[in-house]
Amino acid sequence: AITPRIFSEQGVVDVKSKLHFAADLGPSHDRARWNPIDWLLGTKKGQFVGLFLVAILINVFGALIWMTTEGNEIYDTSWWSSLWFSWGMFFDPGTQMGFAPGEPHTDKLVAVTFSITGFLYNLVFLGLIVETVRNLLEHWRKSRSRIVANDHTLILGWSRRSLFLIAQLLQSMENRGVDSELVILAEEDEYSVKQELKRQFPDMDLGSRVRFRSGSPTECDDLMHVSAYSAREIIILSQPGSQWEVDLDTVRGVISVAALPKQPKCPVIAEVRAPETSHAIRHVLETAEGIYVKHAVRRVLCLTAIQPAVGDTFQTLMSWLEGCEIYVKSREDLGVPQVTTVGQAQEALDKGIIVGVRPQDHHCIMAPPASRELEPTDKLLVIADSLTDICFSASSTFAISKALRSKSCVDVPSNTKALSVADVSRSVDAMSNQRIVIIVGWPNDIDDVLIVLEDYLAPGSEVHILALMSEAERKSRLDRSRVLRNTQLTIRHVEGNITNVYTLAELPLDKACAVLVLADDALDEHPRKADSASLQAAINIDSLLKGHYEDQMIFKKVEDSARPRIVCEILSADTERALKFRADSNDNGAGIQFFHSGVMETGLFTMAPSQLPVFNAMVMMLRPNDYGDLMTLPMASYINDPGLAARPELPLIECFDLVRKAGDILIGVVPERGGSVTINPCRREAPPVAQGSHVVVVSKRMVKMWSQKLMLRRSPSSPMAGASAARERSQLPSSI
Repeated sequence: AITPRIFSEQGVVDVKSKLHFAADLGPSHDRARWNPIDWLLGTKKGQFVGLFLVAILINVFGALIWMTTEGNEIYDTSWWSSLWFSWGMFFDPGTQMGFAPGEPHTDKLVAVTFSITGFLYNLVFLGLIVETVRNLLEHWRKSRSRIVANDHTLILGWSRRSLFLIAQLLQSMENRGVDSELVILAEEDEYSVKQELKRQFPDMDLGSRVRFRSGSPTECDDLMHVSAYSAREIIILSQPGSQWEVDLDTVRGVISVAALPKQPKCPVIAEVRAPETSHAIRHVLETAEGIYVKHAVRRVLCLTAIQPAVGDTFQTLMSWLEGCEIYVKSREDLGVPQVTTVGQAQEALDKGIIVGVRPQDHHCIMAPPASRELEPTDKLLVIADSLTDICFSASSTFAISKALRSKSCVDVPSNTKALSVADVSRSVDAMSNQRIVIIVGWPNDIDDVLIVLEDYLAPGSEVHILALMSEAERKSRLDRSRVLRNTQLTIRHVEGNITNVYTLAELPLDKACAVLVLADDALDEHPRKADSASLQAAINIDSLLKGHYEDQMIFKKVEDSARPRIVCEILSADTERALKFRADSNDNGAGIQFFHSGVMETGLFTMAPSQLPVFNAMVMMLRPNDYGDLMTLPMASYINDPGLAARPELPLIECFDLVRKAGDILIGVVPERGGSVTINPCRREAPPVAQGSHVVVVSKRMVKMWSQKLMLRRSPSSPMAGASAARERSQLPSSI
């Protein structure tokens, strides 16, 4: 038999419950009613009625008081005359000036008293009317006002990276010759947002280019008020918070866009913290895509430290704010419809370097042979300073849009720093010898950082991690990451304050090839605090290496040739502005390379809506596969002719041809004695290249090495199998 308890445990209501009887009782006999005082004082209608009753009482009381006086020639003491006198004094205080100076003092006292009473009453009454009208107008403003725009870029939400995103979008429009406006919908106060924009872009007139509306990005009514259905593209930038909560908010935003009465036809690009969220977004809205850029930016960060020339090149290509960009265009757009091969197309372009071909409905092919035949539907990936340098059809549009704007280029500090000779040598042989890398700080994605380091370091290399978190807690977190259980790196933990000089001096700074100063997990939600700690740690490390504490016997000076490269991550836009001022004064941190992760993330993110094939190409070149890579190699390795080898310098166009014959594509040059990487789309106008220089090339030489690493990672006996493969599959959008 089934006992009542079993029914209760299964969620069934007991037959003896009083709920069964309560359903038959009918309506309640106790009725809710207004208390008269509550109704008069607590409702707008009651307030008006109350004031009306008060006015009647004051007028009646005034008439009775006047009847006790002797009256005058104008107003006698009859009831109707007294009532009219009371009304006049109550409604119009100026009525009392009709009294002669010789009137009795009693009459004048009554007139003054009721004039003041009426004046105060009218103030209260008119105030209530003004408030009612103001609320009505405010309601109409909120419900009826809207931003009427077409072919605009709509940004949903506001975060610490929104300023970086706006800068990237404005410069992207400038480089592509697009004259459009940005519309922002966020819950923040309009005044505070405009003040932030003014501080970030003091020399730009944003009034006609950036428009803001305060509202909820997850409310359909607010989305309709910013013309979401007629936008060119909709961008949803992730907010601060935990990964799970942030992605839930992002999905909510996509659902709100999908629920609009007028469905937008434009692409909806949403940033996600977890790659698996992309699949959910894709199923909610066909034109929506979740973009995961964090892992790619972490790879650029690690490359900037371990292979500086390659990392600096990626930084330039991933941001619209400086240097060159990659564009994907057809032969007709490039003005060379007659060419039939990649080599012929390259010869016809004076201000661009072709690095890939994008067949229809396929991913791009990087470093294609010069003899590759071009299909009618093929598009070319070209590195250029701006679209107008290679795409003649955009020149007229660009000229018009530039004339309409006073200043649209965004002034930002350079993300790259001049390379030393030691930096260049590390870029060449980073994977051949065991290295020591130091990480200062414990970011919440430390497992991603270690995975990337394992890809770019030789087996047996050491990674020293300094953080306040206990070693037991760190090992526990790393053990939960399946992809790190079989790592070939030796991880050594150091506990201590990341800004303390004595703690930093205990690290093997003199033996390390790179130092990564990352935003600590405990301060990730507070960008300014995180930047303050990172800056102090980086400056203290730089001081130790320079021997500033040598007299205190803390740490000996390290020669420049043996110094590690210090890469300091920056999160806040305020810190970025401060570093810009330091850069203007030629003192931006001495030997420290500042990495603006927000600039990199938003730069790569803004490529997705405008140039999705380029976005996919950048992400795939940053992953271990057979797609292609950026490499740094000595120019001498491409010279086999003794006659050429004897010459101290070679023209860049000749170097380009030598590299092309070897199956690679030259895109940049590092000077013989160090310096910044120079990306050279104008090959015929560039200065000659010294024999001892290094070149940055697009190559597939690393395919064999990547294959060995991937086979190890995906082997059935490795715990990393499956987790790593799933992560790699989810990096790219489904549409090409």
